[in-house]
Amino acid sequence: MDDSRKAAGAALMAVLCVAPLSVMPAAAQSEQGSGDGEIIVTARKQQESVLRVPVVEQVLTADAIERFQIRDVQDISTRIPGLASGSTIGSIGEQMSLRGVGSNSLDQGVDQSVSLVIDGLQLTHGLAFRAAAFDLQQVEVLKGPQALYFGKNTTAGLISFQTADPGKELEVKANASYEFETREKRGEFVISTPINETLGVRVAALYSNLDGDLKNIAFAQPRFGGKNPRYSRLGGGRSHLVRLTTLWKPTDNFTARLKANFTKDKFRYGSTLQLASCPDGTGPIGGAPWNFFSPAEDCKFDKKITIIDFDPAAFRGVRNNGVPFHTLRQNFGSLELNYDLSSQLSLTSLSGFYDAKGDASVNATSASYAAPAFLVDTRFRRREFTQELRLASDFDGPLNFTAGTFYQKGKISNDFLLLGNQSFLLSDLVPIFPAVPILPPELVKGKSTIDIDSISFFGQLRWQATDKLEIAAGARWQNERRKLHVLDRFTNTRVALKPGSDHIGSKNWSPELTLTYLATDDLTVFAAAKRAYKSGSFSIVVPGNPGEDKSFGDERVTGGEGGIKARLMDRALSLNVAGYYYRYDGLQTGVNELQKNGLPVVRTINAGKADIHGVDLELNYRPPAVEGLSLSLVANWNKTKFLKLNNVPCYGGQLISQGCTQQWAPAPDPTNAPGAILDPAGSGRIGYYTSQDLRGIPFVRAPEWRINFGFAYEAGLANGKRLIFANENQYSSSYITVVSDPATRPQVRQSEALKVDLSLTLYGSDDRWSVGLAGKNLTDKLRPGFCSTQHSAGAAAFSTLIAGGTTRNVGGEDELACSAALGRSVAVRIGFKY
Repeated sequence: MDDSRKAAGAALMAVLCVAPLSVMPAAAQSEQGSGDGEIIVTARKQQESVLRVPVVEQVLTADAIERFQIRDVQDISTRIPGLASGSTIGSIGEQMSLRGVGSNSLDQGVDQSVSLVIDGLQLTHGLAFRAAAFDLQQVEVLKGPQALYFGKNTTAGLISFQTADPGKELEVKANASYEFETREKRGEFVISTPINETLGVRVAALYSNLDGDLKNIAFAQPRFGGKNPRYSRLGGGRSHLVRLTTLWKPTDNFTARLKANFTKDKFRYGSTLQLASCPDGTGPIGGAPWNFFSPAEDCKFDKKITIIDFDPAAFRGVRNNGVPFHTLRQNFGSLELNYDLSSQLSLTSLSGFYDAKGDASVNATSASYAAPAFLVDTRFRRREFTQELRLASDFDGPLNFTAGTFYQKGKISNDFLLLGNQSFLLSDLVPIFPAVPILPPELVKGKSTIDIDSISFFGQLRWQATDKLEIAAGARWQNERRKLHVLDRFTNTRVALKPGSDHIGSKNWSPELTLTYLATDDLTVFAAAKRAYKSGSFSIVVPGNPGEDKSFGDERVTGGEGGIKARLMDRALSLNVAGYYYRYDGLQTGVNELQKNGLPVVRTINAGKADIHGVDLELNYRPPAVEGLSLSLVANWNKTKFLKLNNVPCYGGQLISQGCTQQWAPAPDPTNAPGAILDPAGSGRIGYYTSQDLRGIPFVRAPEWRINFGFAYEAGLANGKRLIFANENQYSSSYITVVSDPATRPQVRQSEALKVDLSLTLYGSDDRWSVGLAGKNLTDKLRPGFCSTQHSAGAAAFSTLIAGGTTRNVGGEDELACSAALGRSVAVRIGFKY
């Protein structure tokens, strides 16, 4: 840590420790679980108290978002036990999990099991989560399957962003902040004004520029296609976001709300993975003249990384002068029309549009001395249009309903290019051979396109059986079709995949039954039984080969949950507790696999069966004796297990003794097959096992315990000023980051950790100005959300690893590479509001 960051950290701790001693208490602002003001949520697409909604839901208010300077979905995940995120390379985007259920495949064709909903627009691709959490009015996290109200099915849960709307008065806000660890400079500006009595407009803009907190200490090995890195820090880049909101209410019974978002990001090095474990050390393989490991590589998951740039002379056609990059442009928005047909019937139309373009040039094997054997260059695009119509009643009688239809039309494309390193010569291997490149300039060149057509009809009938008991039954019927087209761009001809595998479809019912018992105004008991589906799709990481089947099937979940929501001790204490159990069939899971051409890829498969069960607990307490103080405890105990998960490809170098014992295949070269075994079927040939049985392992990113606890204290000062001092701590038990057995490969397990956040914010009279200091993860615990096994020692091209035998070959065992994690963050922020 340099002197400036040491000083910033010391100042933060000193100020935060003495601040409470110098202030007088005053009434705390209302937020979730504190104050008499109740949180209003839209979990059933109507405004209801969070106390009365039969859903396990946690809410972040605008106050909480501002207090801890929550800026993105990774910040949000630290506040919600059970919610986890992991950044990946290129155009894959964030991988989200709720209660351990989520996507963990490096595959652009996979929809997330956790949906993102922005102002009603449902988005299921990981890139969408990188849209900044900015100018938010509220964030709602709904846990468990959600099939009725938010577009298509979602099997794990969803995160709903509600951005701020125009108000009835002129509002101007400006915020500026600086974060010391990543050297981020960030500016925010909002102007909101009524145009006339019926029309309001709000414009919010954001700019961010950061260097990143990973120190790149690599230097290139001469002659083998690399060059010294341009940037000494990684994890940085620039982001721009502009959001336009118009709210038009020409009559009492009609409202139109338009949200339009324009974002552009340029990330340095495309979210490069960092080597976290090198089982065979960092020397060259088999006496080769090149070494893909830097002499400075320590193979530890820390804030030091070794990644080199590409020499354009070695990679013909490389972009950005050989500096790895990832640029992302996302334009999306929604138009919501609400029309009250009568005092008891309302009709809602929600139209959505999403268009994302991602360009990336990636050092996919984390080569840090000699350049990688190949360079991955992708151009990704996803476009979709959605339309929902919803009719809802509000009758005086005991029966009410919601009914509607949802339509989606989408297209996903991934243009993939694999450039070969021209600096590797035959003469490097055998001196008498000619000095010609070993690899062709272009190894793979193709484009995969998925067309999506989906339509569904949904409805729910709510019966107020008594004054206290509501019974609600509903279902969604969904019909989804997807088609895959793979183009070989060497020949400009379509690749003939396995017959019939280039189109898939499913029709399914997702019923839901909930019981809500309002025992008192301050006590609700609820129970729910649910079923949900997530559509199958196609793996499009790399183009397909003739005869290949790139499809995978639906993900299905059935189960239920129940709990209580209470306000006790004259509403000084709020208590929410719920238990749940769900069984998953066909859980979409990412696994590593070697293709026929020898290139590694993460493929999506359907796990046989898995289940989860656990308890969510939330406590918030305002001690009557200490005005302005609120205490909170939020916990998630979560048990996950694959009940059936066989025929999973073995990782590189996995031995029979480590569980690689399924699907025997003959050795490609029987004359050179170390560790091979005789065919157990008795053919007399020798070969290797290729797959394993992983039943019994937990889910990825699924710690058994996640506990958040802390406090907020607001004190009044002279002349109407106020000071808020807050603390939140996050404990996580250990978890695995790769679909692998931690008993035989312990490197995949992350240890338990405790993270500490502190913030101190001073507000002027009427909140016209503010100054804040916030520290996140002050214990500097680095815990990745995503990891992958890969053959970095051989750049995934030389010295193919042997798995499924009794011994390993010279290539040894796969390395473990992980995405960057949120380390310590210390930021100062000033704001003005008119």
